Amino acid sequence: MGKRWTVKDVATYLDVAESTVLRWRHQGDLPEPLDPQAFRFEWNPSLIKAWARQWFPRLREDPEIGPETPWWDAGDVAAYLGVEVITVQRYNSQKRMPEPARYFGRFPVWEPHVIIEWAKQRPSYAFKDRPSKHRSDADQAEQMAKTASGRHKKARPAVAGDDGPPADELWGYREIAAHMDVSPETVRGYKKEMPEPDRYMGRSPVWRRRVILDWIAARPAAGWNGQRPGRRRPAPQTLSG
Repeated sequence: MGKRWTVKDVATYLDVAESTVLRWRHQGDLPEPLDPQAFRFEWNPSLIKAWARQWFPRLREDPEIGPETPWWDAGDVAAYLGVEVITVQRYNSQKRMPEPARYFGRFPVWEPHVIIEWAKQRPSYAFKDRPSKHRSDADQAEQMAKTASGRHKKARPAVAGDDGPPADELWGYREIAAHMDVSPETVRGYKKEMPEPDRYMGRSPVWRRRVILDWIAARPAAGWNGQRPGRRRPAPQTLSG
């Protein structure tokens, strides 16, 4: 391969037939050649490589996964695969993907590394993603940008001196209830006085562990008979003789 790539060079790099490259060029999927009017199409290799990383899952780097993102919901999986959320929901209902690691409410979540390894075993992993006919070019560009970045930020450092679970661990109603030694229904009753959720798994709110611990520490202490202050039962009245 020289400084400029021909149709044959592009086909060799992508491991496809030359006729496939010409079809992509005819469909407008490939970047514009250096000279679109030339009889022999040629491209800048770096341009083709950048385009291929967007369209071929096998050429993408795995997204960075840290303690801040221990779970992927259907939206995260859809962004990584470059499909719609409803497609992931259909895969899950048809048992065509790994079993969810757990549920937040009724919304399933998966461990990111499980999804990444599963995606690499899919037949479509080695082939070009097909553009959706139902999305505009701008929507497709935004979707590919989300897929390339993995939609994940670098993890924040844990609280120093904390020997318990990571401070950025996500807690739902079940974990909060277990820590407070109450029922999940009781925690749901505290929703109006709780901090704003850090995110939602589907429609189920989750909070970072340290946010919940700070909220619990700042709550007024339990009053008489285990009730909150201001809700004490009136003293029983004695009957006069």
